Amino acid sequence: MKGVTVGIIIVLLLLVGGYFAYNYFTTGQVNVYIQDPPGQSSSNVAIYLVVTSIMLHKVNATGNPWVTVSNKTVVVKLSSNATFLASARVPAGEYNEVFLEVKQAIVQIGNTNVTATLPSGVFKIHITGGMRLSGGSTENLIIELPGVHFANGEVIINPSVTAYVQG
Repeated sequence: MKGVTVGIIIVLLLLVGGYFAYNYFTTGQVNVYIQDPPGQSSSNVAIYLVVTSIMLHKVNATGNPWVTVSNKTVVVKLSSNATFLASARVPAGEYNEVFLEVKQAIVQIGNTNVTATLPSGVFKIHITGGMRLSGGSTENLIIELPGVHFANGEVIINPSVTAYVQG
């Protein structure tokens, strides 16, 4: 009876170990950061974003090409230093776009808070050079928001957003 129990435990350990090995070698870790491009931040202006979703577009995917990194709401203050947004294990492959859903943007000018206009609540961002994620690898994806501008009495978040893999 003791031999059967040991055999069952060994089989279970092999199954669990195989599952984790398969998952590790068919997925990679992606860490997503956001920042103002260096030199764009002002000591007098602070930008806060409420990010509600981050997704990646997988090249040559069968079925739905969008892979969810996070659906957790995060409030982030932009700075010239990269600020962590989210991290996830996603299927290995090539990715060419990141989808960033922003619920709200607040611009603090001195002691005054102004709700910024977002041309849309969604930024569909091209990843410069793409991102190749191998099984077991980790990549750091940096999203750069070029800041705000003022037009017709409104504060507008510039929709020209870029992303790149930090090498």
